[in-house]
Amino acid sequence: MSILNRTFSLAEMSMLSNTNAQTIKAWYGKGFPVKSGVTGGGGAGQRREFSFFSAIEVTIAAALSATIGGARDMQWIFERARSYAHAADGGATFDLPERLPGLPFHHSFGETIFAVSSARTCEVIWKPGSGHDTFGQIRNLCNSDHFISLNTSKVFNAFCARIGLDAREILDAEYLESGFSHSLPGSEIKKVSGDAS
Repeated sequence: MSILNRTFSLAEMSMLSNTNAQTIKAWYGKGFPVKSGVTGGGGAGQRREFSFFSAIEVTIAAALSATIGGARDMQWIFERARSYAHAADGGATFDLPERLPGLPFHHSFGETIFAVSSARTCEVIWKPGSGHDTFGQIRNLCNSDHFISLNTSKVFNAFCARIGLDAREILDAEYLESGFSHSLPGSEIKKVSGDAS
């Protein structure tokens, strides 16, 4: 089963995002994460399930909150996290490969940096030692000299490790299945494991 179709309980969400379950409940009561990604009542005997995209939304929001030193304006933080978790990005318009919702760019390109300014967000690829001006690219896309950045490749790696999955294998499978593999450099993604050729 694709990770994009998985659901997670509140306890799993707490573990995945490294956030107290009561905090997630409080956020949910204020409308975060987006309710369309949550099923179940959460009442006595009713287990609430969060979609993969909502799980990533909460995980990114928790990481952004920690990066800026605590729960400042959680609505603002969740709006930014939602843009990463629920929307695809990249493509020729931004001179980037395609990025699936909730996932970093494929690991063969480098590490995904999610940047947040007061009015905009963007995702760029950082490849240490490449000489590419990642900071300049973020300044241009966010239209600001001031922004917060988060390495969402590392966030996703930790997310997958907490549920016993290999992030690289997940990215290989999801990008191959989505048809985005055509935009990968060289032939990093060949065939899903188990295919003999």
